[in-house]
Amino acid sequence: MIDRKIKEAFRIARSHYPELKTTIIDLKLKKTDYIMKTLPEALFILKNKKKRKYVIYISKNKNKNAIAQMSSKELIGIFGHELGHIVDYKQKNNLKIIILGCRYLFSKKYLIKKEKDTDIIAIKHGLHRELKQSMVFLLKNQSLSKHTRNRQKNNYLQPKEIDVQVKQLNKK
Repeated sequence: MIDRKIKEAFRIARSHYPELKTTIIDLKLKKTDYIMKTLPEALFILKNKKKRKYVIYISKNKNKNAIAQMSSKELIGIFGHELGHIVDYKQKNNLKIIILGCRYLFSKKYLIKKEKDTDIIAIKHGLHRELKQSMVFLLKNQSLSKHTRNRQKNNYLQPKEIDVQVKQLNKK
């Protein structure tokens, strides 16, 4: 069962994404190596993109302890990132999502670009402080596996890069 703190963090992060107001997004616990992971609902290929549903999978195995240790702001930062994936998915037709998934699985360079672009979506939605706070937590949390911490370090914007993105966006 997903606790109230997680649901509230999701609600706050989602409030930064008015374009997702009518989008159906389910939160589900799942054994996964990721803290959180977002995908279109399993049978999305059979639906029109306007009727697509999305699922944010929340780790219920070894990473669950890290989630329990997170502050509300840190959770909001992670949800902000995950909601950025949904913004990206909503712009794509079903074939483009399948291609994205294949490229994501088979190209490390593409994976890194997509994850950093998704961080930028969260920043553009006003969640840079929370995103930065969650990244600091994930990089320093010794209860997470070294593999998970390295994935955070190598695939996502780092705290200083988040600051650079904020400065660049403020110049525009």
